[in-house]
Amino acid sequence: LGDGADTVTLPTLLNTGAGTLSLGAGDDTLTLQDSAVVAGAGINAGAGSNDQLVLNNAQALGFDGSHTAGFETLLKQNGGTATMTGSQVFGNGTTIAGGTLDVDGTLETPTIDLADSTALNVDGMIEGGAGTAALITGSAGDNTISVGAGGTLLANGDLGTGNDVLDVAGTLDTGAG
Repeated sequence: LGDGADTVTLPTLLNTGAGTLSLGAGDDTLTLQDSAVVAGAGINAGAGSNDQLVLNNAQALGFDGSHTAGFETLLKQNGGTATMTGSQVFGNGTTIAGGTLDVDGTLETPTIDLADSTALNVDGMIEGGAGTAALITGSAGDNTISVGAGGTLLANGDLGTGNDVLDVAGTLDTGAG
């Protein structure tokens, strides 16, 4: 696509084959809906300072982070669970505005903001980048963070004032040394 603020909504399969779909320069938004699948070489956000990947799913959504590149922010919306495999970096942060983000791969993000009644499941690895802790900010509502037996969460912060749940079977490292 061309330069400018492109908006692409993907409700189903996009197979780019051996080529990459480049969104070009500008602050672009790619929205993956319930049945979205990115296959092939994938999608590159291109040059921009606030390219956003939106996971807007009411049902279960599987997302392979290795099929997207160049997005600075991740926004999880709607009530479903989005499961991320592969590896992805979101340098401007991650917001869970609805539902559950389940990280089975590797996620590097400096911040994770949780809205009311949202959840973060970690069965893979989350860190702020370069071995630093991600900063977690909860809400006034209930938040849940679960670190599975094989998961590692390198993070610190505040879950807010709700009736929050922190369930750790794996590794929680607050980066305090």
